Amino acid sequence: MGFNAQLYWFNLNRTISFLFTYEFLGLFIVGKLAAGVTNHYRNNRDHALRLSHFLTLYLTVYILFIARTPYLFERYLMALIPILNLVIVIDFFTVTRAIQHMTSKKLQSDILFVSIPLFIVMFAISLIPKLPHISGHLYELTHQYKGPVDYAVEYINDTFPDPSQLVIATNYEELSYEFYLGSKVTIGYVGNNLLEDSTIQPDIIIMRKNRDNFVDTFKMLLSKDSYTGVNFEIDDYDFNNIPELYLAKPHRYQTTFAKDDNNKLSIYVRTAILPNPVSR
Repeated sequence: MGFNAQLYWFNLNRTISFLFTYEFLGLFIVGKLAAGVTNHYRNNRDHALRLSHFLTLYLTVYILFIARTPYLFERYLMALIPILNLVIVIDFFTVTRAIQHMTSKKLQSDILFVSIPLFIVMFAISLIPKLPHISGHLYELTHQYKGPVDYAVEYINDTFPDPSQLVIATNYEELSYEFYLGSKVTIGYVGNNLLEDSTIQPDIIIMRKNRDNFVDTFKMLLSKDSYTGVNFEIDDYDFNNIPELYLAKPHRYQTTFAKDDNNKLSIYVRTAILPNPVSR
C-alpha cells in the first residue's frame, strides 16, 4: 500500500477522532487553555507548566509522525494515553494553584464560574461515549470469550487424537492452528507457497466466509476428495477477535452466535478421517 497526502490526512483525522472518542482529548484541550490563561495572570511563574508544554509537544510530534504509517492500528497510539492523562493532571493542578494565588477575589470567582461548569461538561461529554466500552470490558473480565478460531481449535483437538498429524488449509489466522494444534497449515492469508500448497491435499479445510482470498484454490481442493461439512453455531466473524474499537467491525466483548446458517462457521473435514460428523 503506497503512502500519499490523502492517506496521511485520513490517518491524522482517525487518530484525533480516536483520542476524542475513546480518550480525553477534549478535556486535554480545555485543560491546556485554562492552564495557559491562569498562568498568564500569574506572569508565567508556574514551572510545572513547562513540563506540560514539553509533553504536549511530544504528543503533537508523535501524532504527526504516526499518521505517516500506511497501516495505522490503535495499538500504535497506546504510548500517547498515559502522557495525555499526565498532561491533564499537571494542567489541573496548575489551574488550581493559579486560582489559589490570585489576589483579586472577583477574578478568582469569575474564573471558577466559567471553568468548573466547562470542566464538568467536557468530562461528561468525554465519558458518556466510553460507558458501553467500560461495561463491555467489565463483562469480558468475568466471562470467557470464544471466537470462530476457538471453536475450530477446540473441535479439532477433541475429535482427533493427534492434531499434529493433520494438514489444515485455511485463508486466515493460520498461525493459531500451528500454535495450538501443532498441525501443518497450508495456503494461509498471504499464500506465500500457494503453488506448492495447491498440490497438498488437506485433511481439514477452513475457508473463512468473510475472506475471499484463494477461494478458487479451496474449491479445487474440495473437488479432489470427499469432505464433510461441520457447522458451528458461532458467528464466522472477520476475526477471532481484534483489539481495534474504531473499525466498522470492531472488538467484540462477548461470544456472538450466528443469526442464520449463512453466518455460521463451517469447516470441511476429509470424510475418511471423520469419526462422527456433527453440527456444534
